[in-house]
Amino acid sequence: MSAFFVYLRNGSDPNASVNGSVTPVVFSYTATTWCSIGTMIISVRDSGSFAAGNYGAIAGGLPNGLDIELVNSGVVTDLLDGVPIQTNLDWITKGFEGKEASLSGGGNKGIIVRWLFSNSGAPLRMIKDDTLRVRINDDCTGLTKHRFEIRGVTGYPGREWGP
Repeated sequence: MSAFFVYLRNGSDPNASVNGSVTPVVFSYTATTWCSIGTMIISVRDSGSFAAGNYGAIAGGLPNGLDIELVNSGVVTDLLDGVPIQTNLDWITKGFEGKEASLSGGGNKGIIVRWLFSNSGAPLRMIKDDTLRVRINDDCTGLTKHRFEIRGVTGYPGREWGP
């Protein structure tokens, strides 16, 4: 068994400061073997006001929001139960732990949210070819930095779980 962390990516790019308002942009991780994801770290950096109803400093939040899904053998499970992430407060309430930080240089601020999947009942378990994806449905290009990182364990050779 070994610990790992990876960024969800769109191609090779982990920076989710993208425009998904016309065509949604997907950031994803596809498992190469079974794994158990314990945590997703969400980081949003921007300059300006990080009010609860904003997304970063995007005033009023995101009209369409972000969707988080697990895809297993073509079956899509909505991890947000149909309620997209649209504001800073949405991340903090979903993640259970959030922190705002002032960053040096240029007046940048950030939020870092740690979503502990076990706080929702259990770690997120994936088998080979399962995909965890975040779909951005709005313009997030005004954000300085925007990333999704997952942490977990993998590596019981020849052993996978059943249903």
